Amino acid sequence: MDELDLKIVRRLQADGRIRFLKLAKELDVSEGTIRKRVQILEDKKVVIQYSAIVDPRKIGFDSVAFIGLNIEPLKFLKVVEALSRLEELSYLATATGEHMVLMEVWMRNQEEITRFINEKISVMDGVNKISPTIILERVKLKHK
Repeated sequence: MDELDLKIVRRLQADGRIRFLKLAKELDVSEGTIRKRVQILEDKKVVIQYSAIVDPRKIGFDSVAFIGLNIEPLKFLKVVEALSRLEELSYLATATGEHMVLMEVWMRNQEEITRFINEKISVMDGVNKISPTIILERVKLKHK
C-alpha cells in the first residue's frame, strides 16, 4: 500500500460516494488509475464496505450507550458468539484493558437500555461484570 492508496482510502472514508473522476482530479491521476486502485483495495479487503454514518437521535434513538463486559475466560468465545447475533448492537469488539468486550447500543430511551441489559446481557452464562455508559453528546466522529 503506497501513499496514493492511503490518500484514496482517506478520501473514501470522508465521502464514500465521491465520483472517481472528482477523486482523480483531486489526486492528480487518471480516473482509470482510481478505478483500478479502488478495485484492488476492495479485492484485498482494505475497503470492506461503504456505509452511511447517521446521527442515532435523528432517527429516533435518543439513548446511546457503550457497554463494557467482563466474561469468565472459559465462556468467553461462547458469549462473544451470542453477542454477535444480537441485532441491537451497532458495534461489538473484544478488547484489552478494563473490559474484555465493548459494545454500542442505540435505544429509544434509557428504559430500553435497562431492559436490554437485564433481559439479554445479564442472563448470559459467563457474563460477570456489566458497565454501561450513557453517551450524552458525540463531540467528534471521524474515521481515519
